[in-house]
Amino acid sequence: MSCKDLSRRLRKLEARTRLASLGARERATTFTLRSHGAELEPHDLGDGYDEQDFCADCDSVARCRAALDSERRQREQHALMRRLYRKLERRGIDPYIDGQG
Repeated sequence: MSCKDLSRRLRKLEARTRLASLGARERATTFTLRSHGAELEPHDLGDGYDEQDFCADCDSVARCRAALDSERRQREQHALMRRLYRKLERRGIDPYIDGQG
């Protein structure tokens, strides 16, 4: 197998991992919203999704992010937190702990 073929195969694997990470990120975000008291539709998060599923999804997101260079990893983490805080604030939930933030 040539380097070009190997590189192409690795990009395909990375894309699948990235898509799985995006799904995991959405589920974890929805769980976080719900755990902060946001009212959600029943279909927003599957039945039986619990803390263990949340931890697995967070781990999936972290593993995907770990493959990035440090600058991009930091940008993605900050973007994730900004999106989460905006969603909480839109639902009238104060995402800051003890008034700090």
